[in-house]
Amino acid sequence: MVDIHRFSRSTDAGRLPMEVIFKMFRKCRPAELLILRATCKRFHQLLEDHEVYWTRARLSFWPALPPLPPSFSERRYAALVFSGGSCMVCGQWTYTLPTSFSLRLFICEWNFSNCRSRYKHSTLQAISSLKNPKFKLPKGETEALVKRLQKFLVYDDAPNRQPIGRRVYLSQDIRNAKNAYMAATKDKSHQELLKIWKAQEAFQAPFMAACVALRNWSDRFNAVMKQSHKDNMQILRKIASAEKMTLQSLLCSSIIQRHHDLHMLNNETFSSNVWPIIRSSVLGELCNIRQIKTVREAKGAHPSEALRCSRCPRKQHVYNLSGILNHLVGKHMGDREQTLEGHL
Repeated sequence: MVDIHRFSRSTDAGRLPMEVIFKMFRKCRPAELLILRATCKRFHQLLEDHEVYWTRARLSFWPALPPLPPSFSERRYAALVFSGGSCMVCGQWTYTLPTSFSLRLFICEWNFSNCRSRYKHSTLQAISSLKNPKFKLPKGETEALVKRLQKFLVYDDAPNRQPIGRRVYLSQDIRNAKNAYMAATKDKSHQELLKIWKAQEAFQAPFMAACVALRNWSDRFNAVMKQSHKDNMQILRKIASAEKMTLQSLLCSSIIQRHHDLHMLNNETFSSNVWPIIRSSVLGELCNIRQIKTVREAKGAHPSEALRCSRCPRKQHVYNLSGILNHLVGKHMGDREQTLEGHL
């Protein structure tokens, strides 16, 4: 994962070599490319000129994203899915996936239970009661028509076209002319609107199909994340309460960040189960070490005595939480993750 906060000023990005920037783009997910694009003008221009990085980020995402809708660019498609929006209830900006990709509706994740209940009673009712906009003539068109009819002058055939009198109309004639003009204008505008609506309908049909595919993908994505979190919580329950606070602080530390960066460097792909794999590897290793310590203490060994790593039989390691993390990053990261990927 690219640390976006490193580029606090636009000049920071200006000092980077091109090969470093392109390598960073190759490691980014679509949401991170959107953030980098808004960071500085240089990133904005490079991502506009090299659309291949948008395609690479989309194809390497897991679960796999549906294909692009017609007439959508890679950047616009990434913005449709990952750009975020304002919560429909509380107005807070959120980066959660939309509840409706076609209508761009969001529900805030921080106050989710409250916003969801209010959203069901207010927003959904408003959406279900929406009607097509009624046709209206341009404002003031009727008044202008009556004014022209009442002041219509009759001209002679002379070159200078001098007025010779005022044509007199009956009120019924004025009313008929006004109705005819309004009918003709309405029919002409209606035909133009029909052309626009048909063009929109031809575009909306495949777009709505793509939105349905994105909705199904979003359900799958959330299910995978929920199951991964459930598996991690089951492992976490096996750890003593005294160790949980230390573990939670370590999971947010720079050691885990190095672990994550090293995983990205080796695999060159992004997936939604990277963090669950890392957390599970740490938690699983911690459970194994605690079992080894329990067995050794039962045999009379000193608790602070160095433990032997099963993967490094020639070396000794003193295992605590930070030691486990450093050892995983430095030695056995790939072995551990290949074993765990089959269980997530």
